[in-house]
Amino acid sequence: MSGIAIGLLALWAVLLMVWVVRFPIDQLYAATDKVLGWIMVRVLLRFGVGVFGVLWWENLRQPPPSAVLAVVVDQGCPEAWQRALAAGQVWLAKGHRVGLVAGGAHRAFWAIPPTVDTFLWHKLTSACLEAALARSERPAYAAARRALDPYRDQLVAVLWIGRWNPGPSSTWFLLWPACGGPPPTGSAQLVTRDTLPLPRIWPVWAAYALLFFVCGGLLVGMEVALYLTGKHLPLRQAA
Repeated sequence: MSGIAIGLLALWAVLLMVWVVRFPIDQLYAATDKVLGWIMVRVLLRFGVGVFGVLWWENLRQPPPSAVLAVVVDQGCPEAWQRALAAGQVWLAKGHRVGLVAGGAHRAFWAIPPTVDTFLWHKLTSACLEAALARSERPAYAAARRALDPYRDQLVAVLWIGRWNPGPSSTWFLLWPACGGPPPTGSAQLVTRDTLPLPRIWPVWAAYALLFFVCGGLLVGMEVALYLTGKHLPLRQAA
């Protein structure tokens, strides 16, 4: 968080504190539990408006972190390379950043780093398909999973194509079996080219904007409800 944002949050906290202590509550209202609860909710909502407003502004002016979709292909399965080519074209057509990991029996590597270049994806994947040789050994899931680690914080979906069987505890697990691969287990989601999900990537600032408007709407709604119902807070009688 930048120094400007921290300064704005500190200023808002000071202003909120001044608003709270400008007059002693017990001198203005008959301090019942209902009154104290109402004031506490107003303080929290005002605090939320300031904090979420600053975080919204801070994230909006920064470039969003790039999201990555990964296709992990069974290196020894030519059919998997064909499906990887099709899957990548579907995601790239929607403007997603897609990378390709080739996994073998002993190691895995990034054949195509995350890219939005459809032409590059088509050429490189087609070249890998032409050079692919059918092999009987199954790919090593652990090695492929380690290859994904550099992009772990940016991954929003991973499509495994081929003879993968990572088990029930896997995350981001979309499975497209090929070359006699096992059916999905645990949390795996079986997909095809027609049912390939298209992730909707929401920027972080959108969540802060939603929270800002929720706090602001509740704060205004409390004032409107209090005005319409005519149930004013019980003021303390002057001595």
